[in-house]
Amino acid sequence: SLTYRGNTIPMEYNVMDRIVKFGEGLYRYDNRGLVVQNAREEKFHYNAKGLLTRATKRGRFDVRYYYDHLDRLATRKDNYGNVTQFFYTNHQRPNEVSQIYSPRDSKLMTLVYDDRGHLIFAQVYRHKYYIATDQCGTPIMVFNQYGEGIREIMRSPYGHIVYDSNPYLYLPVDFCGGLLDQVTSLVHMSGGKVYDPLIGQWMSPMWNDILNRVTNPRLLHLYRFNGNDPINVG
Repeated sequence: SLTYRGNTIPMEYNVMDRIVKFGEGLYRYDNRGLVVQNAREEKFHYNAKGLLTRATKRGRFDVRYYYDHLDRLATRKDNYGNVTQFFYTNHQRPNEVSQIYSPRDSKLMTLVYDDRGHLIFAQVYRHKYYIATDQCGTPIMVFNQYGEGIREIMRSPYGHIVYDSNPYLYLPVDFCGGLLDQVTSLVHMSGGKVYDPLIGQWMSPMWNDILNRVTNPRLLHLYRFNGNDPINVG
């Protein structure tokens, strides 16, 4: 079970350790083990490489995702014609997003990181923002150029936002430096991996390095984030 905002939500798993029920909602998988429907009845589509290419909910949203040759999220497009482009210009850290551009309103966000790869600064037009992050690189506080705190974010240990003082201030860099989609509440990580912070699990099984993990049963669960230890990441 999971406690969310004071309410205990029952969770059920099948014999393959896949979550199949969250509260009254059902999770469904395809024959590759990819989540194709979550408890909110949102549906997901993937390409042949297992990368998430589309997320839909009838009457609510229809979002498509496009990737580059390194499986990095390159473009997001929704059913309203909004397009968001992600650029990666740091060759030493190829998964680090350096600019985010919205062609419709010509809005460019420039991002700066410290030597650990944690976000410390963002600029949109003439607006400058300074960001404080935790040990994983998750933003927890945003300050303006005058040193005033303008956004505070609190999360569950697995990264689900439980309090946000200013959710309308756009800052897509989220849990452990991933890119948050505010519509689906999913976090897009490096390598095209997609993470659901509400349940603390990946949307697709993590088969990479499985042979190196067989000696540690705690790391064998294919969907759990960091061996079910979201605090000590790194």
